[in-house]
Amino acid sequence: MAYNLCRDYQARAAKFGEAFEACFKIIMERLFPDIPLTPDVNLPKACMVTGGEADFAVISDELLERKIIAVIEAKGAADHIICNGKLIELPRPGMLRTDTVKKAICNAYQVSRAYPDALFFIVTGHKPMGVTLNACATWQRVT
Repeated sequence: MAYNLCRDYQARAAKFGEAFEACFKIIMERLFPDIPLTPDVNLPKACMVTGGEADFAVISDELLERKIIAVIEAKGAADHIICNGKLIELPRPGMLRTDTVKKAICNAYQVSRAYPDALFFIVTGHKPMGVTLNACATWQRVT
């Protein structure tokens, strides 16, 4: 059964998020096949578990100790849909939502404290706009 995009904003946002993650994974596998991405990674030391896990992680394959090399958050959504034959513009896709930006920054902080040597990346289809959001979202590493 197909999902009806015209109803239920919250469910639609979740579906688009899942689709964005799937597209990102396929692109990474095609363009960077040597980088093994593990989806939906629980990171208990960073309090990122059960629904709040990392979207993706690059994990070393050392036998004795699992080492987190990088954590990747995929934050994307559509900016418009076609609903009942009409083009409807969606106002705040992906990182244009302040709550999404705040969650990504919070996750970056948690990862930086629990895994200080790990890299953290935010992948998005929509870059935040405005001076305040750009200043917060374009830093390279949380210290």
